[in-house]
Amino acid sequence: MAAKRFTKSAVNFKTVTDLVGEKHAKEVAALAQHHHLYWSAVMSKPAELPKYDFAKLKKQMPEHAVTLDKLQKQYESIRIPFGAVPDQFMKEIDHYLKYVDTKVNFLNRKLTDAAEDEKKVKAKYENMPPIEHFRHEHYAKFFPEVHRDVRLPIERFTMGWGNTNTPEHFQELKELFKDYRSRPVPEHLRK
Repeated sequence: MAAKRFTKSAVNFKTVTDLVGEKHAKEVAALAQHHHLYWSAVMSKPAELPKYDFAKLKKQMPEHAVTLDKLQKQYESIRIPFGAVPDQFMKEIDHYLKYVDTKVNFLNRKLTDAAEDEKKVKAKYENMPPIEHFRHEHYAKFFPEVHRDVRLPIERFTMGWGNTNTPEHFQELKELFKDYRSRPVPEHLRK
């Protein structure tokens, strides 16, 4: 195990700081500090388990020879895996990587759609005549959210009266006032 032990950190925090830039320099410095504390704690420990002379212990305590034999077998069977990540953690890592890949793909599709929408909007406003030369149909064409196209029938126009701008409510109003000219005049309005 001592032959495989690292003597130098694999992470060069100066390069990491250069890669992420000034914006994240504080976070990288904090990470470097935590890494240094962990690294020094690991390096302060011995590379291998200490050796015990079990034969000498058996001579000193012959009445505990059976227990010392079991202890020796257990102690010699201890194997600390170097660089092996348990399978349960690898599954969690794989699951998280799939989640991140899905999220990145979704964001890339979103960015692609946004770029296409931006191209459409740019093309629309590049074809727009100067504002001084606008006619009524230009306002409706280039600013439909503000200006209604008067050439369209009234059914396609939303009323915008709070919560009453649903098509059903508009049809109710249309039905209510369809014959307002032929209705009799109320008494209080008669001359």
